[in-house]
Amino acid sequence: MWPRLLWLSLLLVFLFSMIFWFRTTPGWVDSGQLDTAWTTDREWTLDLITVRWDSTREQLSVHHSDRIAWASTPGQSWMGVMSGELPDLRRLNTGRLGRSARGCQHQFWYDAAAGSEFLELQGTLQCDGEELSATLEIRSDQSGDVQLDWSLTDVGDRAVQGLALVFELPSSEYVFGFGQQTTGLDRQGSRVALQAGPARTSRAGQPSASLWPLGVTSQSRALIAPTSAHQIMDLQHEQSARLEVWGARAGTLQVLLGDDPRHLQTRLASVVGTMPGLPEALHRKPVLGASGDAGAVLAMLDQLAEEETPLSAILLELPKRDGTPASVDMMPWRPGSFELEQADWPALTERLRQSDLGLLGSRNPLMTPLEIDNVLLSSSLTGDELTDTVTAEALPLDTATGRNMLRLDVGRDSVRAWLRQSSEDSSRSEVTGWLAEWYVPAGTVSPDALQLAAERTAQQDWHAWQLEDGQPLVVDAEPFPGQSGTPRPGMVSTGHHAAGWGPSTGLQASLSALLSGGVSGLTIAHSPVGGSWTSSQLWWPRYRDTELFLRWLELSTFTAWLRLHEGDEPARHYQVTDSVSGLIHFDRLARLYEALFPYRQQLMQEAAQSGWPIVRPLWFTFPEDEQAWSLPADQFMLGDYLLVVPVLESGVTEREFYLPSGQWTHLWDRRTFDSDGEFLRLRTPIGEPLVLVHEDFPYHNDLLAQAAELAIGNILGSF
Repeated sequence: MWPRLLWLSLLLVFLFSMIFWFRTTPGWVDSGQLDTAWTTDREWTLDLITVRWDSTREQLSVHHSDRIAWASTPGQSWMGVMSGELPDLRRLNTGRLGRSARGCQHQFWYDAAAGSEFLELQGTLQCDGEELSATLEIRSDQSGDVQLDWSLTDVGDRAVQGLALVFELPSSEYVFGFGQQTTGLDRQGSRVALQAGPARTSRAGQPSASLWPLGVTSQSRALIAPTSAHQIMDLQHEQSARLEVWGARAGTLQVLLGDDPRHLQTRLASVVGTMPGLPEALHRKPVLGASGDAGAVLAMLDQLAEEETPLSAILLELPKRDGTPASVDMMPWRPGSFELEQADWPALTERLRQSDLGLLGSRNPLMTPLEIDNVLLSSSLTGDELTDTVTAEALPLDTATGRNMLRLDVGRDSVRAWLRQSSEDSSRSEVTGWLAEWYVPAGTVSPDALQLAAERTAQQDWHAWQLEDGQPLVVDAEPFPGQSGTPRPGMVSTGHHAAGWGPSTGLQASLSALLSGGVSGLTIAHSPVGGSWTSSQLWWPRYRDTELFLRWLELSTFTAWLRLHEGDEPARHYQVTDSVSGLIHFDRLARLYEALFPYRQQLMQEAAQSGWPIVRPLWFTFPEDEQAWSLPADQFMLGDYLLVVPVLESGVTEREFYLPSGQWTHLWDRRTFDSDGEFLRLRTPIGEPLVLVHEDFPYHNDLLAQAAELAIGNILGSF
């Protein structure tokens, strides 16, 4: 009876979903008929670039030397207009726009002005009986970069919600990156949100942050969309792409050119800046994530100390009364009663000093609660009234946390002075770094250009204060885009992944995010081991088990930072100290991670100097290998010399993978493979992740010797 009712319910849900799906068909804003003032071929020279109009193909193109930096779609206009009511973000991101997508039946373009560095084109658009004016300005600089600024002018009170730049992008040109995207590395055929508003990304409803608005292509082009508005890069249509800007009437697209992936990444770094990397002490050994009282943390350290497992620091989150870690917007690390209530707190801090372990805390720099037991904070407030000493803005009651939040404006001198005093007086002066969460609680973020610009400014102000005042390191969870010369975090997290295997939120997603973020300028990144949030399947929670934890651990051992995470419900998720087998595996991989420290240090220096990612897709190292460009995001390179083939599904003990040309040595059994570029299938039991070492690896013999000491047989049966 009950199974039949369940299946019937699922069938009804499916039918209603299909009805809703077809009622909201994808909206494609037709550019309409194109006319120009140019009846013959035209050419304009701007410094290092040339703009050409091909009258036969009806195509506008921008050239640098013998390469095309940007080109319109032949026979089509390059401007699209969206009108009507602004849909919600979900529909914008999926393209199911309904009545919001309306076309312009006729467009007429001509050149209005030209100089040595710019060309301004003026357009008249006939859209649903209305006449709109538009401009496209093409600029170049001394390096040959191309910038396109496009906007609507003289719109008045017309119901225009956004506009799109339509340009040629052959289906043979792969597109990668666009921030910490998690559904794949190649974006061709997808619709990518560049600036995201609040979204329920997990069972806990964690708001998503803005994504990194740039990507690179297989033709060594970088596409940068720095506009502070909600944007979509639509790559669903063959031979063309669309950059949509919603909630604004202007947009910008920058195009950089490189000779190869390395050169292109260096060019990107000149625009978005580089990441300095972690201090040696924080990535020489793994970081243990823990939550609970001081006694519980001491017990974990005791278990790991028996095997002398290497650790560099503890990342401690404060527990709530139900035992789950407190959100960082609820419990900032400032003077309070938490440590005073724990008899074991002095013993824990003494243990950290004796063991030379750092202490990392969690904090949301954008806000702090109004109502906590905090002497300094309370003395700066009178009830719920704010004084100029502390802040410029108070947020209303947040539905996600149930607390009134205090918005910190770090750009103000008074706030900086208050934060400085707070840090100096903190009884937690042992803190050596922070994990910063960059989000505003649900209901306070909108796809508004001014709002997003303000958030970006707040983050940059915070980083500037950190540097000027010598404050502890900040590791960002989800940073806003920067620019050359602005403070950048030493490390970023790929976000809040669910404790599962899935390609959209779990272990597979974490690897995609590492790879896509790496080529987007987030060069030094990590994925917390085990996931941050409880996953769900058919509305039932699923907690991480031993297998998921260990496979995630294996992957993270060969990334920039090995950091364990206790999860949002530590008592239900598997922890590293829950079994002897888990402790053994963690000890072995922690030692292997420590052995890779000199190599990681070299890679961090490359990231800081050249903007090269630490975790790399194979095409970055082997750009001449056509097969490398079409691989899924299920294997990667650590630098140029270690090929890592992680297990991304439950129950898998062998993997098929692509081995590029060269001589490679299996990390564990020392078998040698002379490859001309071929697919292989090898075993990968738990505890011995599939890693192949290139013959030119500078620490080749040392790493193989270390692996030989740590090698064990297939111990899958012990689980």
